[in-house]
Amino acid sequence: MFSTRAMVIASTVLACCCDKWLMLAYEDRSLARASLILYNKEILMDVKTRIRQFLSKTVAEHIDDEDDIFKLGVVHSLFAIQLVQFIEKEFSITAEREDLDIKNFCSIAALTDFVVNKLARNGSGTRDEHQTD
Repeated sequence: MFSTRAMVIASTVLACCCDKWLMLAYEDRSLARASLILYNKEILMDVKTRIRQFLSKTVAEHIDDEDDIFKLGVVHSLFAIQLVQFIEKEFSITAEREDLDIKNFCSIAALTDFVVNKLARNGSGTRDEHQTD
């Protein structure tokens, strides 16, 4: 069985090159690798879903995964602080000074990539029970 750390690290790779991993799993016909990919897709979808839920509670307009929430004008600079706080609390990660780049927080896709990469670097997965506000 794969360790949690290995699965989370692989989720970073999956987030970056999903199609290549799926192709490898299909070509190798490896049940273990396919299971790892399924697990990673679940982590990715869990992170994305939780971010979407937060944004839907705080932003009245529909936002697609790639929409730049700052360029659209649906959020403001104060909301950026709330967004960082949500990400830190919800996923038990810390946004370091070097992480505070608008490109990490400008869209659902960017936020998801940021969280998944941060979790992989920290060697942890998403929490089983997350808090609701």
